[in-house]
Amino acid sequence: MYRLLAFCAALAAPMAALGQTQPETAPEAPAAEPPAESDAATAGAPAVDAPDDSLAPGEPAAPPSTVPPATAPAAAPAAAVEVAPTAPPPPPPGKTTPIADASAPVPTSTTDEGDDEDESEDDDPYSDFIDTRLNFTFTNENVFANLGESQFPNFPGYRFGPPTNLGVLFFENYDTRFSGFETLSHGVLYKGVTRGQWDVEGAMVVRFTSVAEGSIDIEDAGSYIHGTYWLDPERRRKDRVSFTAFPTSSDRFRLGYSFRLSWGGSGLYQRSGVPVPGLKVQYSNDRLWFYGGAKSAVLVDAELDEERAEHGFLFGGGIDITDMVRFELNGGYFDRGSSQLEDLVSENVQLAGLSAQLSVHKDMPLTSSIDFRLYKNDPERAVRFFRPEKYPGGLSWLVAAEATVIGQTLKDLDKGPGSTTVQYGAAGDINFRAKYNYTRFMATTQYRDLAFILHRTPSLPAFSDFADEFEIAPNFFFAGGFDHHFPESRVTAGVTLGFDIPATLEAPASLPGDTAEASGEATYVIRSEGEITRLPVGEGVLPEFAAKFTGRWDFADPFAFILDVYFSRDPNRTRLVRDGPDDLLRPEFDEDNFNRLGFNVNLQARF
Repeated sequence: MYRLLAFCAALAAPMAALGQTQPETAPEAPAAEPPAESDAATAGAPAVDAPDDSLAPGEPAAPPSTVPPATAPAAAPAAAVEVAPTAPPPPPPGKTTPIADASAPVPTSTTDEGDDEDESEDDDPYSDFIDTRLNFTFTNENVFANLGESQFPNFPGYRFGPPTNLGVLFFENYDTRFSGFETLSHGVLYKGVTRGQWDVEGAMVVRFTSVAEGSIDIEDAGSYIHGTYWLDPERRRKDRVSFTAFPTSSDRFRLGYSFRLSWGGSGLYQRSGVPVPGLKVQYSNDRLWFYGGAKSAVLVDAELDEERAEHGFLFGGGIDITDMVRFELNGGYFDRGSSQLEDLVSENVQLAGLSAQLSVHKDMPLTSSIDFRLYKNDPERAVRFFRPEKYPGGLSWLVAAEATVIGQTLKDLDKGPGSTTVQYGAAGDINFRAKYNYTRFMATTQYRDLAFILHRTPSLPAFSDFADEFEIAPNFFFAGGFDHHFPESRVTAGVTLGFDIPATLEAPASLPGDTAEASGEATYVIRSEGEITRLPVGEGVLPEFAAKFTGRWDFADPFAFILDVYFSRDPNRTRLVRDGPDDLLRPEFDEDNFNRLGFNVNLQARF
């Protein structure tokens, strides 16, 4: 009871002091949560380490970002010792004990869970607030620019505070919705017990994000009730059935594997004014697992003008073919409610798709995005939330390839009023990372077509398939880099290089909602649902190039100084101009700001 009272008091104190709170709509990807979560998760710079909690049942195993993640000192290389997992003995009758996670497949030790030296050696006092991130940043997104030389988004200059999305490169934080510059924390009221063949746990998870001096955004961050039933009373066999219920937000229950390519989150029902709860049921054993689940939303039916329940159904599974090879598959069907176009109010928008991933690894664990996981906070089984990077010595590596295909019913612009068609979208990536002694190597190549990028909106114009007269080009990027850890000085330094070809749409005339009034052909550069710019007439898209140096000094765990210096050349940057007071607005290239040199100096604490 005292924990509940203390937690409530902790909630009330900041709200009373600030005088207001503003709930934030849970975003979807890409996005790491992006970013927009709407996916505004624009990536950021200090890479976010995955928390030390176990995977939710059947959560996808996704490789991390290609951006060199934050590292901490490690002991000198030592021979790795593999210990076979053992099942916990059943408790005495009536005995209540804290539970160990049994939700993820265990045979290949594909997560770092269960490492005792990381779980209970921390002397920090127990708290109901975990995954806390404090960032104090000195930044300038473009030292070449002066005030008044660019339009929105402009460059504010040298200052304290998080950078804008212009200070985040296209390859950063690929596997999380967060930018890495947020100041936030999670309040977690957690309870877990073991009774007989049951392990049951639950947590109320609330995210607090500081956005201004007088405002803190508060949102549900994946509250859940999770139960596991062991089919073997002695727990010597790993066969088990589990369930996970999300009472408020089921956004962590997603399809796909890399966060930027994930789909099926709450963003599909962004028109809903109520929570989107969900349920997941899974069977697991030593080498395979499969699951099914559902979520629901309440939307206003455009034809009946009344609220109506809509549903989504998800399934998936995976198998460890060998100790080095894993294959996973998931998919789903979602009824997104009635179309918002007048001639199609009686037709519902329906989305279905499949995602698959093949992973091959040696001496390197498979991990999933922090934004897929369940938060645990057991006072009797303390967990160190952000683990220092380990350097066991020798060579370890991982390669994972992912592919997704989706289809969605939208208006057919080529057949006239009242007609529909299926718009198909596709996305995929290949992730590589390796570690040799104290040096790490990373590479990612990613493909997304325009239908996939805009599948939540959906499409452009909204709720309509692309017309035959449109010319569509996909988004493609590649990024690679390395970093090296110096254990004596507790410093990690690295470089990442990448190029990006944004997706484009070419139309014979301006699309509805275009603020530019220029006539003639229109070419749109589309980086995400909320980031669309128009090129000058007759011009085509060009590749963007970026390079970044990152240095991190872990001077006192969990505190660190982080320096980012980056250069970016984006020849697709434009601005709107008017030749005369009576002339139309037209886009022109913002050539003075094609090249950007920026930096972030960050003092960070994570615990």
